[in-house]
Amino acid sequence: MKFLFILPLLLSFTNGPVGTKKDLIDLEILYGRDDRLDVDKYEDQRFVDFSNSVAGMVASYKLKKNNQGNYNIRNTPLVYQNFCEDVPFVNQNTLPKCTGFLVAPNILITAGHCVDSKYECENNNWVFNYKESKTEISASNVYKCEEILVSKNIKSFGVVQDYAILKLNKNVSGYRPLKLRQKGRVKLGTELVVIGHPLGLPMKIADNGQVVPFSIVNFTNPLHFYKISKNTFLTNLDTFVGNSGSPVFNKKSGEVEGLLIQGGEDFIETDEGCISNYKSKSKTFLAEERVFRINKIKELKSILKSDSKKSE
Repeated sequence: MKFLFILPLLLSFTNGPVGTKKDLIDLEILYGRDDRLDVDKYEDQRFVDFSNSVAGMVASYKLKKNNQGNYNIRNTPLVYQNFCEDVPFVNQNTLPKCTGFLVAPNILITAGHCVDSKYECENNNWVFNYKESKTEISASNVYKCEEILVSKNIKSFGVVQDYAILKLNKNVSGYRPLKLRQKGRVKLGTELVVIGHPLGLPMKIADNGQVVPFSIVNFTNPLHFYKISKNTFLTNLDTFVGNSGSPVFNKKSGEVEGLLIQGGEDFIETDEGCISNYKSKSKTFLAEERVFRINKIKELKSILKSDSKKSE
């Protein structure tokens, strides 16, 4: 019964019912200390600027238009959902269920499992600049999904494809598309940064993560791991549900290396009966946060080329 307190939040991040206790807690994992920061607390201005091109996917019914033409949202902080009071950001409001980022003025990339149907496109909005815990969203920051240009959500033996490219209803005003890796592979040990909406919170930036070689859990099926490594890589960044689709940056170059598509086991129930973060004992060998390589999205170049010609 204790987990029922977080069902409203959890169901908002899924396409179907939550089945088991394990389903309820497989949401997020911390490696060492919690490295997430509010955007205005992050010191590297490059990534603060990049955050302007990152958006949260919000169910349309959660945005209620007010008399000023903006949108009101309900106050639903984590503390209302049975999270322990010492969990970081527990009093901040929650809203988005996935993250995406601009690659052209009106083209956005997210995880395929976030938008895999016309229904998901039509019944969710993309909200930019959700960086503070507030109950009103400016209409100028809200955009609609006009069309799914491509959506792949395949997870089978030796194959992982999890990305969607969306066309928004208009160009995003004032925000620049992010710079993407065009060729090659990110090296092991490269320092990374992720920007997104963990647990639906106002936007966070997290660093102190690297590209890691493997996880102990992959030893159970090394051939599968080897095959999917062509399109994906592992990292130990601190990410949550809601971070799906988040851009993962090379900290040195500032290029997007890929988008976050999955993570490991996440929360634990404390003796006091509230939900707390699961902390991994290893920052390297138990890493399970998986990133889809941006230059393995085969449709992206032709879509961007076509969009560029239309805007000329």
